[in-house]
Amino acid sequence: MQYIIGMRKALCKENICFDDGSLNLKYFNVKKGHYWSKKENELLITGVIRHGATAFKEIKKDFLLDWTETEIRLRICKLLRFYDLKAYEGHKFHTAEQIAAEAKKNREEAQGLDQEQLQ
Repeated sequence: MQYIIGMRKALCKENICFDDGSLNLKYFNVKKGHYWSKKENELLITGVIRHGATAFKEIKKDFLLDWTETEIRLRICKLLRFYDLKAYEGHKFHTAEQIAAEAKKNREEAQGLDQEQLQ
């Protein structure tokens, strides 16, 4: 843990972490006025169906011009409830219901892992 704290102190820009090495979570909050609307969520889902969960550049170009590829990637992670999107390279979703079912499956698997760790 001390190694991590030392690395944070050495590498983090101003305001990202505090003097004790803990993260300033407010730094990572969305900028005021820059929120995902329901319409943008629908556009994201349409983009994932059309291009795939790892085609951030194409989704940005065709559907979400105001968002960066990183913001789109993070939003897809949230949409699928899964962090490592490499697992979805080449995977095609055909409906919003398939995406929702995948997110539910990922959430249940994560909760199952949490339960195993508690035991």
